[in-house]
Amino acid sequence: MRAGAGCLFEELYQELDNYELNIVGGSGLAGVGLSGWMLGGGYSAKTSKHGLGVDNLAAVRVVLPNGTPTVASETENKDLFFAVKVEHKQTSDVFPVSEPALLGRRQ
Repeated sequence: MRAGAGCLFEELYQELDNYELNIVGGSGLAGVGLSGWMLGGGYSAKTSKHGLGVDNLAAVRVVLPNGTPTVASETENKDLFFAVKVEHKQTSDVFPVSEPALLGRRQ
């Protein structure tokens, strides 16, 4: 599934309910946003069974310092994908873009 960086979990969960689906996600209360939760590691009530939210990230779309939009995943721009996934351990310098991020269980 795709969800934009500014998406709030209450919005995401409402949409998923239409399909009787669920995800490893943050709280649906108090305006928790997808990108901030993910950059914090993505702790969830489902973490012990499914890992952190960041462990379930399939790909991201980021803007490079030169202004180029770029997709990073395990198969494309692997070094950038790794950097985004470990960013939650450092001071956050990742800025979400309005393009959707790709989420899904790794196979």
